[in-house]
Amino acid sequence: MIPWIQVYSNLPQHPKTTRLADELGLTSAALNPNVLAVGMVVSLWAWAIQNAHDGDLSGCSARAIADACQWKKKPETLVKALHNAGFLDADMKLHNWDDYTVMYQDLQEDSKIKHRERQRRYREKKKGDVTVTSPCDESDAIPNQTKPNLTNIFSGGDDARARAQEDVSLFAQSRDLDMDAYFGVTPEIRAKVDALTQEIFNRFTTRQPTQIDQAHVFRSVMEQSVEPEWSVCLSENRKGLLLYACEAAAKAGKPGDWNYIDGVLVRLHQRGISTLDEAEDYDISRDQARGGTD
Repeated sequence: MIPWIQVYSNLPQHPKTTRLADELGLTSAALNPNVLAVGMVVSLWAWAIQNAHDGDLSGCSARAIADACQWKKKPETLVKALHNAGFLDADMKLHNWDDYTVMYQDLQEDSKIKHRERQRRYREKKKGDVTVTSPCDESDAIPNQTKPNLTNIFSGGDDARARAQEDVSLFAQSRDLDMDAYFGVTPEIRAKVDALTQEIFNRFTTRQPTQIDQAHVFRSVMEQSVEPEWSVCLSENRKGLLLYACEAAAKAGKPGDWNYIDGVLVRLHQRGISTLDEAEDYDISRDQARGGTD
């Protein structure tokens, strides 16, 4: 899960924001100075949730804090302004940090509890399937009565498929590769992901998708929201980028290869590309640069 913080809607108009803008002498011909101050504060918070998750910056240098805020002038000036405006306490802790991270912390704890429970179920399931053997003649070995004989499973026994599906499902749950691991997933979301996955694999590969493929598709296109309540939706922009990445993988001779597909998506994100149109525009400009055309 990518770390996130809460940002209250009154931040641009808050007196602390105005104080910070004034302390730093922020000016802009196009933007209110408070907007510039908001960008710096949110950048600092976003950096802190990943690098100082408890909000304690006492171990951070002034330069590190300046880099987090994208402040290019004297770092000490920024730190002093953050203190004076009230965003940074005297002990170098971000002011009221818990107020901005409490929902994320609660969600993390819920996720840990759920993950531990899935791991427990998985271990208990696997523990029941373990057959302890000793170095003896095969004719003396006693088959494990709690599970079907392996010969039957791999030769197509009646319950082989059901048990295989159960094993894959438990493994997927233990690795967060199951849509049920996410809050807000509805039967409608499941149906849409299933249809999208099937269409992607029909178009770009020669194999049928698995549950793991479906999980990858879901994680690539879903967006989560906590307002007004926890929910999940499928992003049309992310869907377009996923199709772009799947097409790129197929053209590279790696159809359905999630290492390749995820690599394409990561590179798009790093370039600030968030829509299919932007990805295609980037391709055009890159090809023109290579060909030396206008």
